[in-house]
Amino acid sequence: MIFLETPHRLLGSLEDLVSVLGDRQIALARELTKLHEEIWRGIASEAPLYFKEPRGEFVLVVAGKSKEKSEKWSEKKLLSAIRREIKAGGSPSALAAKLAVDSGWPRRDIYKLTTRRE
Repeated sequence: MIFLETPHRLLGSLEDLVSVLGDRQIALARELTKLHEEIWRGIASEAPLYFKEPRGEFVLVVAGKSKEKSEKWSEKKLLSAIRREIKAGGSPSALAAKLAVDSGWPRRDIYKLTTRRE
């Protein structure tokens, strides 16, 4: 993701970014194409320490969500999440797609579990 930011809003935007997207890798480019061009790379929570008194216009380039493999959920945990989501009124297809990302289970297996009659 790419954002443009003014100096007086930079620190607040970085704080919002960390709270909404998590502490992701980020590159901050200051005064691009100008004499005092500067590029900083690191994690978003460390940027305010470097830019204590920001000056100039900023371009923020934020890394996408990490695709780290997390541990696959147990069947019990998956069934609990399915029940909760069905009560919330989600469609089986949307539910399966969402839980497949979070749980590590194949989408088609989750879909079968959502449409199974108990």
